[in-house]
Amino acid sequence: MAKQVVVTGRPLTISVRQLLEFFWQERRGKYVTRYIRSKLTSLGVETDPPFEDEHIDGIIKLFPREKRGPGRPPKAGKKTPGAVAVVPPALVVNDTESSPVIEENIPVEDSVEDERRSYLPISLLSAANRKPVSVRPGDEIETVVFQLMSEGLAHLPVLRDSRSPEGIITWQSLGKANAGGDPPKTARECLDVDVRVVGLDTPLFDAVRDIIKSGVVLVRNKSNEICGMLTAQDIAEQFVALSEPFLFLEQIENHLRNLLIRAKLSQQELNSFIDPADKRRTQGKITVDDLTFGEYLRAMSKEEVWSRLALRINRKLFIDRMDKVREIRNSVMHFHPDGISDGDRELLAKTREMLQGL
Repeated sequence: MAKQVVVTGRPLTISVRQLLEFFWQERRGKYVTRYIRSKLTSLGVETDPPFEDEHIDGIIKLFPREKRGPGRPPKAGKKTPGAVAVVPPALVVNDTESSPVIEENIPVEDSVEDERRSYLPISLLSAANRKPVSVRPGDEIETVVFQLMSEGLAHLPVLRDSRSPEGIITWQSLGKANAGGDPPKTARECLDVDVRVVGLDTPLFDAVRDIIKSGVVLVRNKSNEICGMLTAQDIAEQFVALSEPFLFLEQIENHLRNLLIRAKLSQQELNSFIDPADKRRTQGKITVDDLTFGEYLRAMSKEEVWSRLALRINRKLFIDRMDKVREIRNSVMHFHPDGISDGDRELLAKTREMLQGL
């Protein structure tokens, strides 16, 4: 894939998800992002826009680095002639021998890209990349009501064209227009002109503040077109998707902690589970509450501790499962709107359920 781009000098159009699949990945965690960026650099290619800034199903172009100048991407929205069509992953993953192992201690240096990525842009949210249902200012009120009802909308953008928002219609603005005298006949007669428009690169938490104030923001892409709409419901759904793994992990840790409390560990045993280099903790008095997740597993790996738990399950399989949880936990701690994979989410849910029965 990269060789094709470098040799021909023609950009390759792919989705972010396809790029991840080339590296056998599903989500863009901190270390995955560094690894992919490092590999692309070594192969002499880069993406525009940066793959870590786009929604996971957003479209990016893969360029040869030497064709781009000193790290400067083409102007936003500029058409690139001769772009290669989207290529299915199965047709291009032929120059990689095996799935890469991406560890937390991968020797990839922090770069300017890491510094630049000090915030989460709203471009990573699906709703910001989903063109909203809209009406034109002159559309009849019956059309407005139909769109609100048929789509189950609370907010309906009014656009003069794809780049020119006039305002937002809500059930509240519709009610005000009806209560003010003659009933409205067109969309322009019942819209709220106080609408906030933000760019795809707007920090997520800045957009949240605007949404809290007005209930909605429209999103504009690099071509100056309205490409999405974010509401309080979108933010709430995103929050639930991101917070659920944290809740699972908290409950799993609580169950493991309670199991170790049952073992009645001595102070000497507790200290033995701590990294010897951690002088502050090894020399002080600690309890089970002071242990880390990894130290829970270290303790349970000891036969003398495991026997005190009186669990009639396979210790090795149990520790292997908890080690997978530990790996997921490490990735979850690096907050990212991509969240975790469905498989990882299911593993956490089933692990929590298993521990509840012990």
